[in-house]
Amino acid sequence: EAVVGVLPDGTEVPAPKGFKLPDGRYCPEIELLAPSAGYDPLRATFALYIEQWMRELAIPVKANLTGFNVIVNKVWAPDGFDFDIYILGWSLGNPAFPDYLYYFWHSSQDVPDGFNTPGYRNPEFDALAEAFLKAKSVEEARPLVFRMQEILAEDVPYVILFDTPIKEAYRSDEIEFPYTEVLGGIQFVWPLTTVKALK
Repeated sequence: EAVVGVLPDGTEVPAPKGFKLPDGRYCPEIELLAPSAGYDPLRATFALYIEQWMRELAIPVKANLTGFNVIVNKVWAPDGFDFDIYILGWSLGNPAFPDYLYYFWHSSQDVPDGFNTPGYRNPEFDALAEAFLKAKSVEEARPLVFRMQEILAEDVPYVILFDTPIKEAYRSDEIEFPYTEVLGGIQFVWPLTTVKALK
């Protein structure tokens, strides 16, 4: 039997046999879907690290590095969800109007083909998200968005791993962006009509 440590009195600490659920059964193996290294080496590497670290905690996670379309077809299956955990990259959409807060976490999106893939449900968050979409001014929207983000920080329906580093080139003598410090890069400057031709 594997030993993970020795107590001061000399007692050996055996390696954990598994993670017990509230009903006393051991947790079955959990599949972590992630893109293969050929498609996305960063997320594939993270998946392998997560598998290793979870197993050290006796949580039986197994990384399944697979094709992008395989993951998409399981996460957004039209007849229901078919996954335990997944890793994919995504963007937040229009940073000027963060309606992704509604689409990623409102309970109405916890349906096949919806974007609330974790199945997050919080009535207070839902009410704030609905009020946010109806807001007529920045002054009305700002406190709603701040409270929504506070709730998400407490409940953690997603664990954000990283933002993929990106290098972008453009002709600053030809075009001007309204801003260039953007998560995900200037490819996500929105709307593109705000990009000004200089010549």
